[in-house]
Amino acid sequence: FQSSVQFSYVDPYYTPDGVSRGFSVYWQKQDSPFNIASFSTESFGGSLNFSYPINEVQQIGFNVGYAHTELSSGGFSVQEIESSPSFDRYPGIDEYIVEPGNTNPFEGPIREPVTAPVSELSADQLGQDGEPGFIDRYGSEFDNVTLTTNWTRSTLNRGQFPTRGSYQQLSLEATVPGSDLEYFKTNYFAQYYQPIYGDDWVFHLRGNLGYGDGYGETDDMPFFENFFAGGLATGMVRGFDENTLGPRSTNPREYVVDNTEFARDEDGEIILSESGEPAGFARGAQAFQTVPVIGPDGEPVYDEDGNQVVELAVNSVNLNRRTDAFGGNLMTTGSMELLFPLPFVEDRSRVRSSFFVDVGSVFSTNCSARQTNLGNCSDFDAGELRYSAGVSVSYLSPFGPLTFYLAKPFSTDERDDTKTFDFTVGAGF
Repeated sequence: FQSSVQFSYVDPYYTPDGVSRGFSVYWQKQDSPFNIASFSTESFGGSLNFSYPINEVQQIGFNVGYAHTELSSGGFSVQEIESSPSFDRYPGIDEYIVEPGNTNPFEGPIREPVTAPVSELSADQLGQDGEPGFIDRYGSEFDNVTLTTNWTRSTLNRGQFPTRGSYQQLSLEATVPGSDLEYFKTNYFAQYYQPIYGDDWVFHLRGNLGYGDGYGETDDMPFFENFFAGGLATGMVRGFDENTLGPRSTNPREYVVDNTEFARDEDGEIILSESGEPAGFARGAQAFQTVPVIGPDGEPVYDEDGNQVVELAVNSVNLNRRTDAFGGNLMTTGSMELLFPLPFVEDRSRVRSSFFVDVGSVFSTNCSARQTNLGNCSDFDAGELRYSAGVSVSYLSPFGPLTFYLAKPFSTDERDDTKTFDFTVGAGF
């Protein structure tokens, strides 16, 4: 789902006391990752970074970068990305059906539908809820200048498969005022290893917290910067499918259109089939279908002249079996593991096995009204956390770590996508 080209240069001894300096330029095209609402981005940019060693176990880094991003919502976008239905998808159609036509000669004279201009309808009759999506509010092209700082502290005894020590990383990313999108994003990751019996039995804790939001002219963090959790992704909660925990999107909607003119011969007469029905429709002659407006009492609504009030017919487009994950601006995940040695394995520095309990989810402090009404989104709620327990085995192969797990998820509901078994192939360094 991603194609990229990047050139990076780092001078680890830019100064004699170990200050490093580097820069990078890149181009990247990315479609939405697994199980996430469909969208794509194409971006290019560059950055300049410095890293300062505080002492033997700590360092702090600074980065300034520029990115130009073009966002595409695809053919049918979920409501949180781009509001629908939209008349932009129906060029040339500007009328609605007032009275349906008749194609059955046994039910009366053959007649074409009666139409009227859409401009005559009120805003309430257009079938639009009025809540704009991200592209409706901010557009689809952005130029952002970003400042990033991060602090790292590591006392781990080795880079791969450590057995003692701790690791912490705190990062803060923010676009500078005046950027097309004004937002910030912070993340804290920590893990701790404590040997219980030699280096074979080890207690391991891991935690990951993330939060972001908009400021200035931007109300919330861009959705393509959202946090995700589930599976073996960054917000690791094994036992659930990749990226599926937390807020979900709202299916797109579309207007229903119908043909309005029958095919006619050279003399302008309707072409009929042997059964007496119209043989076909004229190409390009269409109008929006309508449905009666139903009042609070469950009865049709009529205007002052006694005419039934109608609104444009709208259908929900169910692209998948379930609504896709949309992520959120608040993430909290963690795990507790007991590392144990596998029998008959001599080189235990390359093989790691563990019993684990994972917990976590993703939340949003900026749920849309659509998501809230459908129960697809919530602010932090301990009752919405997901849990799992299982066993995991990792092998440090010559071409990178291989990780397998078996897990039993808990505290699930019908919307969750669970996964009992999974594996991943990671980079070696």
